[in-house]
Amino acid sequence: MDAPQVPDPTSAAPEVTVIIPNWNGRRLLPTCLAALGRQHYRSFQVIVVDNGSTDGSDEWLRQSYPAVRLIVNQRNLGFAAAINQGIICTESRWVATLNNDTEVAEGWLSALVQAADS
Repeated sequence: MDAPQVPDPTSAAPEVTVIIPNWNGRRLLPTCLAALGRQHYRSFQVIVVDNGSTDGSDEWLRQSYPAVRLIVNQRNLGFAAAINQGIICTESRWVATLNNDTEVAEGWLSALVQAADS
């Protein structure tokens, strides 16, 4: 069975951008991205900033999650630089960051947006 896909933001500007830095986390990304695909709140996009992985993370992402925006660095620039790269590439109202080993609950993003809006 295929994992739930993240929304494809091409039809409308997403309200939230979720930025995930990655370095050799190919084995972690399926769980993280599948959990994002199960979110009830759907006005979001995902940006993965790959920090010079050598484990095939970028190829796997392009094949398995084509709606994920991928930024590929030639070397590991670190967490903060990766987050900043993602922020620069978005026009969303809100930005959320996740580690690649995170598995969020289905209501995570809607709760975050509700809290931010209040």
